[in-house]
Amino acid sequence: MARKLKVKKPKLSAEEKKIIEETIEENYSYYLLNYALHTVMKVFMTEFKIKRQIEKGKVDHINYMLLDYGFPEWSDIINRTDRALERLFNIEDKEPLKNKKVIIIGDRDGIPGLAIEECVKTIEGTEIVFASTECFVWTAAGAMDLENQKRVKEAAEKYGNENVAVLLGASEAEAAGLAAETVTVGDPTFAGPLAGVELHLAVYHIVEEEVKSQVDPAVYEEQVGMMEMVLDVDAISEEMKDVRGE
Repeated sequence: MARKLKVKKPKLSAEEKKIIEETIEENYSYYLLNYALHTVMKVFMTEFKIKRQIEKGKVDHINYMLLDYGFPEWSDIINRTDRALERLFNIEDKEPLKNKKVIIIGDRDGIPGLAIEECVKTIEGTEIVFASTECFVWTAAGAMDLENQKRVKEAAEKYGNENVAVLLGASEAEAAGLAAETVTVGDPTFAGPLAGVELHLAVYHIVEEEVKSQVDPAVYEEQVGMMEMVLDVDAISEEMKDVRGE
């Protein structure tokens, strides 16, 4: 029978105990943050390892319910940590739609769904799940169409959140931000199926440089060029980056 190893605990004087307690109290926020970061990195590395398994064809998709330990905000923390590391090491995803199942939600007063669809068809490795054209002005409180919310949720469940990307064509930055928020942290108007549902899908606007650079220039000019001249591209791009936490 193996001998039980006895660990001798150091005896601390009352003064030493007091110093330790004061140190912890003074640096409580630091210790809490440090613990939180260690926990996040453990979850992040777990996700990274699963992604490697996906690349090798051993895993179909990541079930984020297994990663967040009952806390939906963990997925958001992982994504933000991921993006922070990308910025830290100057890693840019120059092909955000590559190998993605793409959901297209155009705008009647902006870039229609059919125009965006023609652009996406020129991007190698993409598959269009569905394309629609909304009128954001007339939807309830500016919310994404309820039927589209349902279809987005179904697509995420079917293909896995990390495999789905949403491409928007909203005419205004505010409408684009609202739609982007809906497919990331849930419907902010609490009007549809995505109310309180955090999918954290990749979401972009067709006029953003990251997407534009992937599209055949001639097709982009034909389908989007005219409308791009009347849209506030900088405001839209800024709003989208803000929602993505960039």
